[in-house]
Amino acid sequence: MRVAHEKHSDTLLHSYWPNMIDLHRFWPGFLAERGHIFDLLWEEKERGFIQSTPVHTTGAEVSALMLALHDIRSSGIPNREERLDALAARCEAKWGAEAGAVLHSKASLLSAVHTAAPFLQRLGVKPEQVTPSPELKEWQMQLRQQGRSVEGWWWRFKEAPLRAKMDVFLDASALRPGQLRALRPETPPGVLAFWKAWFTRLVEAVKWIRARKK
Repeated sequence: MRVAHEKHSDTLLHSYWPNMIDLHRFWPGFLAERGHIFDLLWEEKERGFIQSTPVHTTGAEVSALMLALHDIRSSGIPNREERLDALAARCEAKWGAEAGAVLHSKASLLSAVHTAAPFLQRLGVKPEQVTPSPELKEWQMQLRQQGRSVEGWWWRFKEAPLRAKMDVFLDASALRPGQLRALRPETPPGVLAFWKAWFTRLVEAVKWIRARKK
């Protein structure tokens, strides 16, 4: 089950190895069932090398979509549009005129056609209009809030039907540890650190709501 602000990865660092590994539970923007996504990515893995160390990587098509989705959802990238343009150009250089069809086909398998639309449109793909699924609505919500989680929950509450408003309020108030740490990755481990981050977030939320009402 997907939840708002679910933590999707952990970053692993080693003091003697100058590299960084993001260990993903899932990839934001791939909306298909997670077991299906894993099976597809594992089936199509490729073998590469990092400083002479053999590793398995995702195939070129999936990797292109991953890069695109990362930039689309990252509000802090100042040259995001240029990065997407450059990625589209690299894909056209690799697959030629078929680049759009190739990546659209792969995105369809991963339920990423609409999440990756700003990238696919650069390759001539025009996603058809659909009724957004709950997963797609959540993706769109998180794009609109641009990292401001309180604003995101505010709009969830505003848009929810009356019978669901209390559920949204409780979800926003009682974030799971994984959700809170996804929003505040600087939070140290431990129960006390969690509750300190929770209280700080509550104070900031109250200030934001008061400022909005002025």
